[in-house]
Amino acid sequence: MNWVTILWSANAATCLSLGSIQLLAWFHDRSKTDRLCFALAAFGTAGIATCELLMMQAESVAQFNPALRWLHAAAWVTFVSLIGFVHSHLHAGRLWLSSLAIATRSLSLLINFLLPINLNYREMFGLSHLQFLNQSISTANGIPSPWMLTGQLALTLFLLFVIDATITCWRRGDPRQSLILGGTIVFFVFAATLQVILVFWELFVSPITASLFFFGIVLAMGYALSRDLLHATQLTQELQHAERQSHAQTLELAHLSRIALLNELSASLAHELNQPLTVILSNAQAAQRFLAQPHPNYPELSEALQDIVTANHHASTVIQHLRTLFKKGPPQLQSLQINDVLLAALSLLQSDLRHSHTIVETHLAENLPPITGDRVQLAQVFLNLLTNARDAMAKQPTPKKIIVTTTLLPNLHIRVRVHDSGPGIPPHQLQQIFQPFFTTKIHGLGLGLGLCQSLLASHHSLLSAENHPNGGACFHFSLPSITHSNP
Repeated sequence: MNWVTILWSANAATCLSLGSIQLLAWFHDRSKTDRLCFALAAFGTAGIATCELLMMQAESVAQFNPALRWLHAAAWVTFVSLIGFVHSHLHAGRLWLSSLAIATRSLSLLINFLLPINLNYREMFGLSHLQFLNQSISTANGIPSPWMLTGQLALTLFLLFVIDATITCWRRGDPRQSLILGGTIVFFVFAATLQVILVFWELFVSPITASLFFFGIVLAMGYALSRDLLHATQLTQELQHAERQSHAQTLELAHLSRIALLNELSASLAHELNQPLTVILSNAQAAQRFLAQPHPNYPELSEALQDIVTANHHASTVIQHLRTLFKKGPPQLQSLQINDVLLAALSLLQSDLRHSHTIVETHLAENLPPITGDRVQLAQVFLNLLTNARDAMAKQPTPKKIIVTTTLLPNLHIRVRVHDSGPGIPPHQLQQIFQPFFTTKIHGLGLGLGLCQSLLASHHSLLSAENHPNGGACFHFSLPSITHSNP
């Protein structure tokens, strides 16, 4: 079996495969220069392996010489790419030293193509054949060229550059990275250089096998990149876990905020429930009196019963809204009519707004397309904005007015505006009001607007604030409709 062909072909194929993978990864993220350098180094190593195989299978000097000459071109690509990889991956290495090494290696490559034969031989007499891995292979016989020293000088400068970068990386607190990558490059390059010197100066009879040493470097570089990829994956998982925890904490905070807000409105909500219950009681007593008469007044009785049904429906609606707001659980996305959610929130605040002598004007667009959202979260946003507007006008004499508007925008987003007639927001606080724990209220915690911002962000929206030209503060946001989401 031709083990030489199999081994060197497998070397080249593996390098080409690894290089192609990293090249595709670099195309997806151009900032990862180390991936590009890895790909070029792997391609260069595949080129070295191909040239070495051609040299070993050559049957004449005319076949051997071009393979050796082009081997230097592939080696130059690998050489420069390794320097770039060390710079970009280890973030170390002296620039002047790497520049000097590249300049020296480029000079040797130029000399290689200008000389009549190549960089390594002044004259070639012929080929010799020797047994290697149970196969007869070819090696050159000739007079070594002193110009070969330029290539060896470049390799020496390269080794000094990598050693310096490895020491820098070690001192920076990353001994594992410096040992695995820097140590591997130094070892294999030194071994490859030593073998090339011994073979070309005819101190050791062997084929050139530099590609095997550089293949070891390619594997070490691949391990370093995969280690970084695993580390990035771990960081991504930790970030996702932190985001899930943050989301859970936001939901918990939203629930506690709703409880606190409903507690603040407890007196008004009690009145809002007491009113229909009083209506039910008075109408039930009236119905009893009608029935006790010898000739009951059935129209009056029917009207009393209808009032009982209406009051019961109103009380049931208030209780249902309260149950919804008290409910704790994950978001439930569903198709909603934004006007219905807004009116439901207003119904819970009616008594409180009347008590604070606040008038609410609603200008709600008709036939709005539905949106996809969580009813509880959007209701909490409306409650916070409305109570903030109420509080902003607390020290203001009547009339106190809140104008709530919904509008369908040309891009099929639904815009919601809450505009109060208060003193407005100081210009320097327009951005601060959304920061956590910033508040202008004496007993405020500074969490309401920030929480609204988070809840709206989960609905692909953003809460904005501005001062209205006619006075007062205006908060607004836009929600994508289902029609926009599914054109």
